[in-house]
Amino acid sequence: MRTAKTDSTYVPSQKIPLRDLALPEAWLERRIREDHTILGLDGISKTFSQRAYRKAGRVDLILLDEESNILYCAELMLGEVDGSHIVRCMNYWLTESRKPSNRERRAVAVLAAERIRESPYFPVIEFLSQKMPLTVLEIAALRVSGKITLTFTKFFDGQEQLEQVESVGEEEEGGRADVDRAYWASKRPEPIMSIADSLAKIFQSADAKLRQTYLQNFWGFALGEKPKNFVTISPKQKFVNVRAHVRDTDAWSRRLKKAGFEITGGTPGKSVKFRVTVLPGRQKTLLRELGEDAYAERGTAA
Repeated sequence: MRTAKTDSTYVPSQKIPLRDLALPEAWLERRIREDHTILGLDGISKTFSQRAYRKAGRVDLILLDEESNILYCAELMLGEVDGSHIVRCMNYWLTESRKPSNRERRAVAVLAAERIRESPYFPVIEFLSQKMPLTVLEIAALRVSGKITLTFTKFFDGQEQLEQVESVGEEEEGGRADVDRAYWASKRPEPIMSIADSLAKIFQSADAKLRQTYLQNFWGFALGEKPKNFVTISPKQKFVNVRAHVRDTDAWSRRLKKAGFEITGGTPGKSVKFRVTVLPGRQKTLLRELGEDAYAERGTAA
């Protein structure tokens, strides 16, 4: 099969505030509903807009990852993020978290605005991201060849906080995993389980004393009764998600992408998340190095 030739012509882009384009927040919301993949949130299967709460306002978007039982409640804002939108985002997340109908789901708050890093509230946002599952996205509208496109840059990843919470729960239960491999095998195809098993064996080689643990939402590792989730493995129906906790996320993202893996998320300077669709072959050496790097940075910490 012949690959289509790529046009190497350089096309300049111009970053423009949405308000300068006379595009309201409703326009942004529609674009996300039409193509939720632009957010970079993995596994979304359904979206709902403008869900109203009694005495708690109206959330812009609800996005569901049905396979992982994750509900995202998203607060959108044009311009620079402010304190009122941060409070609203937290309130919507609390409301969804406490609903009896969401007992089997894990809720993640999503805060998206055009200016995040420059906001005086950025230290508050960073603090909250360490205390609750909060995904923070900076929106950029770009004019390219007379047309408008959108990009979303992720500053913090709420799924990472969910994994940390579950790891703490595992430790408080004396290191006992919530489930076992048979639990996962009953829910995932055998080829996917084989890929996950292979990945676990590769990363476990970082320390001969490591043992594998199985939680309801991911696979991890432990030393004795102490969780050491320097890498987490999440088998899905058609692929396996891997999150490695490394500081040099840019370099590792480049190396993994070059090796054929799809980068699907992570938090800059903290973790890289990627997708594995086939049994690792020549990439085993790279993955083993990644595991050793992550273990040296996080796994050996107290």
